[in-house]
Amino acid sequence: DVLRFEMAGIHNSVAVLGSSLSGPQRSLLLAIGCFDLILAFDNDEAGRVCEADTVKQCKNYFHLSKYVLQESKDIGELSVEEVKDLGIISL
Repeated sequence: DVLRFEMAGIHNSVAVLGSSLSGPQRSLLLAIGCFDLILAFDNDEAGRVCEADTVKQCKNYFHLSKYVLQESKDIGELSVEEVKDLGIISL
């Protein structure tokens, strides 16, 4: 997914690499001055759970938004053009 974002010209994306954003990951993002997160978890049950956990853990630290994904599609399954055309909604 991070590679697909990079290919679409969307830089500064990071992978969670687990079931939610960890405390140390959150601390690193805050330390570098990141206060806006746009979430793009997989569009399946595990991704929805991860998104909900991340929102719960991060809502007091970051301005949160998320990409609007097509039904049953994940970022890695989209073309570069589809990634560029994704909508974003605030959480």
